[in-house]
Amino acid sequence: MYTPRTLAAAPRSDQSAELWRRLLPADYGWLFCAVTVDGYVWSGGGLGAEHSSGNREDIEVPIAFYGSGVPARRVERAASTVDIAPTLAALLSLTPMDSLDGRVLPEVK
Repeated sequence: MYTPRTLAAAPRSDQSAELWRRLLPADYGWLFCAVTVDGYVWSGGGLGAEHSSGNREDIEVPIAFYGSGVPARRVERAASTVDIAPTLAALLSLTPMDSLDGRVLPEVK
């Protein structure tokens, strides 16, 4: 478990702290965050999807591109959801009006 103070003081080698530092916006008002064991489901018991942990199951998602001109292949490397917008823009030959956080996934072009 981390508080704002203990999270700020945690070493860069603490992978859970690094994850929470990336997940929590700097101006987000919070009291504490918890690190759960792998496979733990943070849920009220309903059938709806709930995301709020730093578990791999909550932060890793498959990304699929399908369409004319997109080569059929499976790529087994890390990518980020923020890579979707720049990749789609490149596929459509569009120039984004603002800077984007992600990068174009070269396997899709």
